[in-house]
Amino acid sequence: MFSLMRRTPLFPEMGNFEREADRFFRNFWSPAPVLWEGKEKFVFEPAVNVYEEGDNTIVEAQVPGLKKEELHVEMLGDRLTLRGETKQETEKKERNYHVKELRYGSFERVVPLPYEVAADKVKAELKEGVVKITLPKSEAAKESVREIEVKAA
Repeated sequence: MFSLMRRTPLFPEMGNFEREADRFFRNFWSPAPVLWEGKEKFVFEPAVNVYEEGDNTIVEAQVPGLKKEELHVEMLGDRLTLRGETKQETEKKERNYHVKELRYGSFERVVPLPYEVAADKVKAELKEGVVKITLPKSEAAKESVREIEVKAA
């Protein structure tokens, strides 16, 4: 017959460790505060999807609240760089915040591309907080793709 017994942890501090580890993983993907010229700013990288569609690579990035004038897209070699800045309205001192999670400041995200791109044909469109960048393969990249015959041994 079995009976239930209350278990006393061998190392009571393990409960603290478990709570701290849980907090770390919960906050792992949230923007991290950094000090910049004496002011606290937050590091932010927009989330991206990168996929192929025909002869194009598509990069979609979440940039909520940005206007097209605040977003800069650059190509350099096999890297696509997204830069921007979200600006905060002047903070009013009389507000008594209970939760303040909105982050403001500049960001940069570099996306390595899987192949050479025809840079003169790249298009970018901003719609509903998502920028969609269409990157056509260069002719050299199209020609370098070849099928390889598999032989049975």
